[in-house]
Amino acid sequence: MTFQREGVLFCYLLAIFLGIAGITMVFLAGKKRTSQLNKALKFFLICMLVMSLYDMLLYYTGYVLGDIRDMLTLRIGSCIIAILFYLWLHVEQKITGTDEFAALQKSARSYIFIYAVLWFCSTIIFTINYFYALRWLLLVTDIILLLIMLVGSVVYISKCVMLHQPKSTIHYMIVVTAMLVWNYASYFWGEASVYWGNSKFIREPLDLTIVFWFVVNIVTVVFIYRADFKEAYETGTDGGQAEFDIDKRMDEVAEEYDLTGREKDLSRLIYEGKSNSEIAKLLYISESTVKTHVYNIFRKMEVKNRMGVTCIIRDGRKKDSKGTD
Repeated sequence: MTFQREGVLFCYLLAIFLGIAGITMVFLAGKKRTSQLNKALKFFLICMLVMSLYDMLLYYTGYVLGDIRDMLTLRIGSCIIAILFYLWLHVEQKITGTDEFAALQKSARSYIFIYAVLWFCSTIIFTINYFYALRWLLLVTDIILLLIMLVGSVVYISKCVMLHQPKSTIHYMIVVTAMLVWNYASYFWGEASVYWGNSKFIREPLDLTIVFWFVVNIVTVVFIYRADFKEAYETGTDGGQAEFDIDKRMDEVAEEYDLTGREKDLSRLIYEGKSNSEIAKLLYISESTVKTHVYNIFRKMEVKNRMGVTCIIRDGRKKDSKGTD
């Protein structure tokens, strides 16, 4: 048992190390090339690190099953995961690069904010009897939270498939979504066990949370390296190649693909990771006008998505339209 416990703690430490490595890579990439995806990944990874530290502390202290503090601790963990759910949906939105589901994103943000604030404050203020009295309401809000995250992820993953995003990106989104759902299910199981007096079933599913965080941190570090860090630092490191000059490169792209001045401006903003709504605000035009320009840019460059535009601007090549790297 001692060996098993030490092994689990080692896995937690390794997961935390991977989380710190991912945060470091994101910040370093952000210094070279700021994008909306980069910013979204920063918040997601920081929350992931907090969640990993919380779970490790929960496991290390060896809480006594059936004690009142167990329920309160589980509630705090659920609130942190709720925030993590929203941050993950935000990352998926930036990966997809579309504002088509802005209403879904706003609804998810509102519900998750209310959920986290309400139950966190209740955990701090009220006793365990409060949760027993409202256990049905609590479980219903948990189920709604899980469904919001799951539905939102399915929508964004489906959109990425339609946009022919790289398969590695789609696989990353599927793995993280599955791990988050599985993790929250373990907390849900723990709470349900407390409610119905089956506390002996709590520890095993909760001890498995290290599996979720470990997998999420591994795939996220790989994704960051391939989609953000490598792209930010690969230019200018091969054989003394000169530092990437975005202004000069945009002039070359505009000339090569016969882009208008407005299309050139939009192409640069797409390269910087701006969404349609952000581009509309920056250029003082409507979103419908932005969509028209984006369509014309895709047509002239013969690409199917924003990643294709980014690849052309960055290194002059088109990413495989079938989604391979």
